[in-house]
Amino acid sequence: MNCQGGGVVYVGLKDGTVDALRARDGSLLWSYKTSFSPFLLPVVVEGVAYITPQDGGIEAVRANDGFLLWHSQAGRAPSFLTDVVDGVVYASSSDGGMYALQARDGSLLWRWRLPHAPPGILPISAVVNGAVYVSALDGTTLYVLRTSDGSVLWHYRAQFPQPQNPLMPVVADGIAYISLPGESLEALRASDGSKLWQYIPPSPSLIGLPPLVSDGMVYVTTQDEVLYVLRSSDGSVLWHTKAGEIVVGIAAGVVYVSTPDGGLEALRARNGSLLWHYSRTWKQV
Repeated sequence: MNCQGGGVVYVGLKDGTVDALRARDGSLLWSYKTSFSPFLLPVVVEGVAYITPQDGGIEAVRANDGFLLWHSQAGRAPSFLTDVVDGVVYASSSDGGMYALQARDGSLLWRWRLPHAPPGILPISAVVNGAVYVSALDGTTLYVLRTSDGSVLWHYRAQFPQPQNPLMPVVADGIAYISLPGESLEALRASDGSKLWQYIPPSPSLIGLPPLVSDGMVYVTTQDEVLYVLRSSDGSVLWHTKAGEIVVGIAAGVVYVSTPDGGLEALRARNGSLLWHYSRTWKQV
């Protein structure tokens, strides 16, 4: 089952049928029969539901009535639709490749395959400023492709002693941030992949989750749950929290962290000073 905007729930059946149900009462809005069983449930973007049958194709149907708009057989293996950006559909296939289609008619723009890639769906972490960020499955290499033709703009090689999870960069304001679990945070120039700076925290090391980036500041957490706030331009430490405090949100220049005692603190993003603290004392009755 998959819930999408517009009050519609999509259900994929083993016989290859996708049913669209009205969320408020479960009534059937429309039913669409794919060529093969759906590999994943539909992704709905701007009134179009994109369905990925297990034969490697992509089928685009009108979200309001299930009418087939186009079918593409560009994928050579079951596909995972990642995103639709600026009228282009980006998808990875389980043979270690990816491709881009015109959203209006499904025509193939380009296809790219990771050299010597084993079978598996390549994670596409971002489509930003004319570039697609794709990681090798073993986390050793990040490839950045040109959205117009799929050519490689640059690639980044992680110096891991052994394979890791795929690299999932965060791209903001012309900088790609890569968190290396157990190692460091690296900031690369998004245009060419050159290293701008590297941050190695005091022991223990980073947990490896993608950093949060907001208003020229980068938020990373170590394994003992200390939050470090770095200046995005050079990686210098602006401030840090105490152990055990976990970021739960950032909004309007305020960082909200949960505390080890179950409370909530609001901190000024620019310097970490305390705005307020909330805690609830539970009484046994």
